[in-house]
Amino acid sequence: MNEKLLQDNKTLVEFWDGAFTIPEEEKQAIRESGMSGPEEMAPSEKLLKAAAELGARKKVLDLGCGTGWAACAAAKNGCPFVTASDPAPHAAETARFFAEIFGVGDRVHAVCGGNDWLRTVPDRTYDGLFLSNVIDTVPPETAEEILREAARVAAEDAEIVIGLNYWLSPEKAAEKGIELTDGRAAYMDGILRLVSRTDEEWAELFAPYFTVESLEYYAWQGEPEEKRRLFRLRKKKNENPNKENTEMIRFKEGYYADIRIEDRFRTTISYKAGVLDEMKTRNEKQAFLRVYDGKLWYYASVTDVDHLQKTLDGLYAAATANPDILEDPTVKRFEVNRDKLSSFADRSVRDIPLAKKQELLLSYLPILSEEPAVTLPEGKYLDRNSEFRFLSSLGADIAYDYQTCGVAFRFSMAEGEKKFSGSWQRGATRFEELIGLDEALRASIREQAYFMRNSVPVDPGKYPVVLSPCVAGVFAHESFGHKSESDFMLSDESMKAEWELGKTVGSPILSIVDSGEKLGVGYVPYDDEGTRARKNYLIKNGVLTGRLHSVATAAAFDEGLTGNARAIDCNFEPIVRMTSTYIEGGELDFDQLIAPIEKGYYIKDYKHGSGMSTFTIAPDLAYEIVGGKLGRPVQISVITGSVFETLALIDGLTKDVELEFHITGGCGKMEQFPLPVDNGGPFVRVSEMNVQ
Repeated sequence: MNEKLLQDNKTLVEFWDGAFTIPEEEKQAIRESGMSGPEEMAPSEKLLKAAAELGARKKVLDLGCGTGWAACAAAKNGCPFVTASDPAPHAAETARFFAEIFGVGDRVHAVCGGNDWLRTVPDRTYDGLFLSNVIDTVPPETAEEILREAARVAAEDAEIVIGLNYWLSPEKAAEKGIELTDGRAAYMDGILRLVSRTDEEWAELFAPYFTVESLEYYAWQGEPEEKRRLFRLRKKKNENPNKENTEMIRFKEGYYADIRIEDRFRTTISYKAGVLDEMKTRNEKQAFLRVYDGKLWYYASVTDVDHLQKTLDGLYAAATANPDILEDPTVKRFEVNRDKLSSFADRSVRDIPLAKKQELLLSYLPILSEEPAVTLPEGKYLDRNSEFRFLSSLGADIAYDYQTCGVAFRFSMAEGEKKFSGSWQRGATRFEELIGLDEALRASIREQAYFMRNSVPVDPGKYPVVLSPCVAGVFAHESFGHKSESDFMLSDESMKAEWELGKTVGSPILSIVDSGEKLGVGYVPYDDEGTRARKNYLIKNGVLTGRLHSVATAAAFDEGLTGNARAIDCNFEPIVRMTSTYIEGGELDFDQLIAPIEKGYYIKDYKHGSGMSTFTIAPDLAYEIVGGKLGRPVQISVITGSVFETLALIDGLTKDVELEFHITGGCGKMEQFPLPVDNGGPFVRVSEMNVQ
């Protein structure tokens, strides 16, 4: 961007920021005036009517919103979600103010952002757009980018309303004593105020993206003639939505190739001891390309997703064409799926204003300090929304989305000599599910404070142990799940023998499953090789039934695909990883599960776990079980044991299965950390474990 363009944009933002600033005393006067709606602010009845008609749309963007009157008009006339964006901070603040005044604060989401923000908005988000006195009051280069991005974020068949100033011909400009730079641009006091174009010139600029449905003229209040322009546009339909991708990528014969693309949006907000530590959003687009010639794989990871053909051709040049590639045992294993799954389009965290996310986190932070023993409280809000695309030379074409969001808290507790490190978090796939968690957070803090004050050291030894669903899940993940990842066995004959399918490895009531089908942290409907998710039994009724595979390991073992080839992002190749791993439920309720135990322990939560042949879990909260009832809180350093021995000693399961939804952390393998995975199970009773 050249220096003149940068300066023009900067001075424009500063100018309009001042113009849309409302002093507090004026705000108070507006509150007291009884102003009822945006019709009292709209500069023209025709503009107001156009904005109100967008109320029939599902999602509207008022771009360059100014006071936000048009956004409020769309919201008051029925639109459930309106984004009012403006690069001037005080404009966004003013739009938020009027939305509250007019009773549509829950539907109008004001955002301070210009083209940088617009570039982070996902494709086809809005089915209605309103731009009044925007593209003809900015530099031509900026206007062209606005139109290009507006077309991208507009849904198919979206309705677009554009209001423009009147055309100022060079002759009229001379009569008024206005000098037009480059025959178009009018400056006042060094600030760009108008870029004048004829109706035909504007229509030509719209043509690549939009169809002009109508053009009418209007006047601002007090103007004698209707000379200003009101264009109603419609986004041009893409008659073949897949055409762009199939034309963009040209796969060559004699090779197998696939491409995975991810558009990832993330938010991080964190507070430490009540002070804002971090607040940011990031939007990244990456792609990972692979070519296989029957002998070697060739990889590339790129952020330039607009020129993938060039990268793919470079990989082809490094490989050797193989006329029999389709008969290769590995290539023959690949699934050819064509699917489009959209689970979160209507509830994307990308659409939630950053201020609303911050407000949610701030609403919970004071709860931590209600407990006098709490020190050094920390709180985080995290979210992620990803849009995935997978294409292969065999014809696979898959698109799906993924979303998580959550709040997480950490704190220290101290009272005299007693100390405790506490935490609590809650994850979800919808932002709305994070609202109203006050009592759950309070109850957890109370329990942890009670544990600090009243817990007693455990008597080490071997005891019956009951694992909560989250602890049972980490046990299944760490002690068994990793050993089910088949790439560990490729060069280890002893491990292959130890994990021979059909072998009895656990109690007959024990079944362990891995599946990417469930919405949550471990949701993977298609893995990074285009394999469809399915329910994979690793253990069924105590018998070793399956293991987790990529295409390469499935071919090596001559076993079926499982949908477990995953990478943490497009910087890495996919390797065999878990998705959601859990123990299936049994027939008991919790009281029935603990009733036979005369002396044992209940592990409610954990700090961490690890293990392969021998596992170790460090409990966080634990309680005695005495005479079939829960008793005192106890301090346990670790529970540990042999994996196979412990699997065989499982003798009770409750009916209901719960999956842990952790928003922080993840699973690590090789250099790939953290990978989102889920785990869980029912309450699990083990007849004997080492408790230390």
